[in-house]
Amino acid sequence: MLVDTPGFTFEQGEREGFPWADVVAVHDADRAEAEIWSRFGGWMVSVPVELGLRLIAQGAPLSRHAHCMTFRLAGWDPPSGWAEPALGPGLVARPWAHEAADILSSWRLAYPPGHPDHLAGDDAHVIGVDLDPFLSGTVIGPVMACSGVIEEDGLVVAACIVNERDGRPPMGGPWIGDVFRHPGATYAGLGAILIRRALALGAASGIEAVGLAVSEGNPARRVYSRLGFELTDSSISVLVPPAGQVADPV
Repeated sequence: MLVDTPGFTFEQGEREGFPWADVVAVHDADRAEAEIWSRFGGWMVSVPVELGLRLIAQGAPLSRHAHCMTFRLAGWDPPSGWAEPALGPGLVARPWAHEAADILSSWRLAYPPGHPDHLAGDDAHVIGVDLDPFLSGTVIGPVMACSGVIEEDGLVVAACIVNERDGRPPMGGPWIGDVFRHPGATYAGLGAILIRRALALGAASGIEAVGLAVSEGNPARRVYSRLGFELTDSSISVLVPPAGQVADPV
């Protein structure tokens, strides 16, 4: 749902258990900054980098610095083998038909402490607050048919989850909400294989573009660039402290 204020337009949703204002247009940066402090305490807010740095300087904790990228599928023919990849012994690619518990083990190993996208909390918290809302479509949108996993002995060792985001590309439409793999050396490259599969299946179904967001410092950004994704935008997400709880800037 798009909401207009005098300072900015945002898409309202939920992120990490907080109400979320995903800003899609800033009308007046000074007014937007004032509105965020006065009206959005306790919200997660995603804004252009310059405004995000201003909010951080005033005491808003950084949640994520992300770069949005897109792969344009219109008029593109996928290389042979992308839709049905050849895999190593014991590995099987399957369509998405899973729940949070099915991916939790490999997902947690893929995002250990120190990783830009690591999320703290026990398994119940991660499933209830992060994975279940994401997989149910609450956070970005419903999971699309071009999503998939790679399994070994019935266990998910890699996944690429594509969500149908409101709006049109590059910031809306099909969106890779998450892609990860078990960090074991024998699984290297499986994330890229699943992205290729999703792109090929998306192109075959008439999708015009696929977007994603990658955190600053995540080495996967280089992989996306090599696959053909192009940078379209960068943003900073902060958790706005409730009124009266802003720490003094360092």
